[in-house]
Amino acid sequence: MTSRSFTGLVLAAVLLAPAAATAQTSGGNTFSLGILGGAEFGEFSGFQLRADGEVPIVRANPRLQVSGVLSLSYAGLEDDLSVLEILPAARLTYTASPQFGVYGDLGLGFARAAQGDNSDTGATMRIGAGAFYQMNRQVAFPFELMIHPHFGDYNETTATLMFGAKFRF
Repeated sequence: MTSRSFTGLVLAAVLLAPAAATAQTSGGNTFSLGILGGAEFGEFSGFQLRADGEVPIVRANPRLQVSGVLSLSYAGLEDDLSVLEILPAARLTYTASPQFGVYGDLGLGFARAAQGDNSDTGATMRIGAGAFYQMNRQVAFPFELMIHPHFGDYNETTATLMFGAKFRF
């Protein structure tokens, strides 16, 4: 896939997310924005910052929901290595109680790693699980552990341990 067609696909997903969120009016489903930060571990370790846009797709029952997530992340790693990822994912969320729940993510996207004058592009995946504390209807605090296999010239598998906040609109 060329970078122009991938960029067009990501742009279309970003532009359609608010429309999809508006279409999901039953059961209080709305658009959520999450900001997470934490540690990234692998051959090169460091930190990762990530922003997630989440749109509900279908609610299987009152406790189980499938959502679409579009993530943009930046990792600052050892030896001046930086990795930028754009990753759409599917998220399965189980709400155990009004305050606590768990989720799993599976996604495939684009990664660009740069170190000095060298840069590599390729694909990346996100596979993992998280838990959250729902403070109130609008604010939740997620905690997650994810695995990130990268494919292409930057062929590393890393793990992230992240904590953040998620805001429902």
